Amino acid sequence: LIATQCRYLTTINLNWPTKPDDLSIDRLTDHGLINLAESCPNLTSVMCRNRGHLTSASVVTLSQQCKHLAILDVGGCQVEDWALKSLATNAASLKSLNLSFTSVTSNGFNALCDSTSSVCFKTLEELHVTNCSQICDQAIESISRLPRISIFIFHNCRLVTSESRAFLDVILERQQRRVRRVPKGMKQRPVQMSWTVY
Repeated sequence: LIATQCRYLTTINLNWPTKPDDLSIDRLTDHGLINLAESCPNLTSVMCRNRGHLTSASVVTLSQQCKHLAILDVGGCQVEDWALKSLATNAASLKSLNLSFTSVTSNGFNALCDSTSSVCFKTLEELHVTNCSQICDQAIESISRLPRISIFIFHNCRLVTSESRAFLDVILERQQRRVRRVPKGMKQRPVQMSWTVY
């Protein structure tokens, strides 16, 4: 119904409070979200956290059909590296991305954060990767290259070690330089980083 009646929709929040133990009560599937993306190309903000039936296929379609997509929350969904590669190829307006509790790896972040081929390299400002058990220090190094990143949250990524601290310092130093260049009276987006390492 939404897909057919709300073709100019720009924002949709389909977040589930917590991932249900019984996925049969969650009726949102790739079919439904893909239909929505194809029917509502003006979507700029899509939030689908903890929707256990959604996979990388939904992310790929959103990135291809919704050219102004700026905010995407797919934390807790069945998202893998090929979804990140599609975002890197298609999501030129992407600013905020939540991939917490997904199966993405450092390879996906290498594509997402590649300065020569990723269309969202210069737009990404906010990234959440909590409980991504397959990312390692290499992913943090890739993320540290994003020139506009100002909010970066990652906890319980068990393969990330204290070696990643040097890459986090790169982000902080870049933001400090940016703050010093802001003219008096203009607001600067604050830097927010939160992490645990093992």
